[in-house]
Amino acid sequence: MLLKDAVLEIGCEELPSSYIGPAIQQMVSAAQAGLKEHRINCQQIQTYYSPRRLTIFLKGLPEMQQEVVKEVTGPLVSIAFDAHGLPTRAGEGFAKAQGVSAASLKRAPSPKGEVVVAIKKAGGRLTSEILSEIFPEVIKKIRFPKTQRWGNGDFLFARPIRWVCAVFSRTVVPFEIAGLFSSRETYGLRSKKLGPLDVIEAGDYLEVLRQGGVIADPKERRALAWEKIKEAAAEKGALVTEDEDLLDDVNNLIEAPEAIMGSFDPQYLSLPDQVIVTAMREHQKYFSARDSSGALLPYFIGVINGNPKDKQVVIRANQGVLKARLEDAKFFVAEDLKLPLEAWGEKLSGITWLEGMGTMADKSIRISKTVKKIGELCGASKETIKTVEAAALLAKADLATNIIREKEFNSLQGYMGGYYAIRQGKEEAGKAIQTHYYPRFSGDELPSGPEASLLSVVDKIDKIGRAHV
Repeated sequence: MLLKDAVLEIGCEELPSSYIGPAIQQMVSAAQAGLKEHRINCQQIQTYYSPRRLTIFLKGLPEMQQEVVKEVTGPLVSIAFDAHGLPTRAGEGFAKAQGVSAASLKRAPSPKGEVVVAIKKAGGRLTSEILSEIFPEVIKKIRFPKTQRWGNGDFLFARPIRWVCAVFSRTVVPFEIAGLFSSRETYGLRSKKLGPLDVIEAGDYLEVLRQGGVIADPKERRALAWEKIKEAAAEKGALVTEDEDLLDDVNNLIEAPEAIMGSFDPQYLSLPDQVIVTAMREHQKYFSARDSSGALLPYFIGVINGNPKDKQVVIRANQGVLKARLEDAKFFVAEDLKLPLEAWGEKLSGITWLEGMGTMADKSIRISKTVKKIGELCGASKETIKTVEAAALLAKADLATNIIREKEFNSLQGYMGGYYAIRQGKEEAGKAIQTHYYPRFSGDELPSGPEASLLSVVDKIDKIGRAHV
């Protein structure tokens, strides 16, 4: 049997990066369920996506669904037919209920005697006809954290749907959804301002989009983005470390990767590396550049969507945004260092930890008192216990500082408290504080050293214990 391919593409306004992966998985699950229900085998379901499109590609479909033959046993022959072999009311009723003619009823032996049997055939519908029922259900079953309506419609989706491309082999799969009719039309890169592009054959989908400037295959797009990032860094003799999570985020924000390399004033290198990297990575989705010794360089690499007419305009705009971020960080750090960490710790009495569970100041005192008992059980030395007791009183102090409280850099809690402690001459306590939140999730880094490990264990025991109070 000749197998054919089908493609379903939902074209919409730019989706949030975090929405894309779950939506694609839901599309696959819904398509698999629909195909199974209608007895259509599919060799493979491939997925393609970008901020403006969610696509499933069904590879290896038959032209028609599988036909099913079912035998339904009816009444005894003596009841279904009279002495002259004509169907009785019982025989006619059984045949009608099964959707067959009385003349087509067969006979078969049974423990009770000879009975009539209806041979029912189901299926054999065209795959294109069935896909017109499955595809709209695939779209309807996608769930997002937040949805919206647009125009005068009631259909809910994360962003307005602008087109639906649905093709089986060379045939459009017809259906209507969200006020739109499916077609063979798709659209390329927005900046190219190309009109609709026709997908004549489903198997040509990726190439049609490539002609429109779009790399729809996320694996290919990701690899290309990483190559361009490395090339941009190499132009300045810099090195860039692959950041899997950041690369995934960036990949979901672009359709045609191009890299830019900008710079910032070297004066900002006086800030802790993690502050600079956080400003670039979390807020701007930039990759940081380092020299061969691992020292941070005053450059950043960004990934943009398509090749602009003037890259320098784009670079200057990005440099301006990053400068504002780094200025904020520089101000926060300077203000925070005007007070000893103990003074910031005193402000914890105004920060509630959990409702009914006291303040962060209460928590700090509590874990400091618990350190000795847990430390002795773990076989920690007296010096380690003493260091951690002091560190525990300051471990949460940075929650009151400007750089954490203002939310822009709150992912650096712990790290900044440790940095401030080290800057103020409390090196051992500072090292323990910096990584005491680790591990934060499965597979995360572990605390650095016995002091940080002990502080981390005590902090987590306190959290677990209080959760069950």
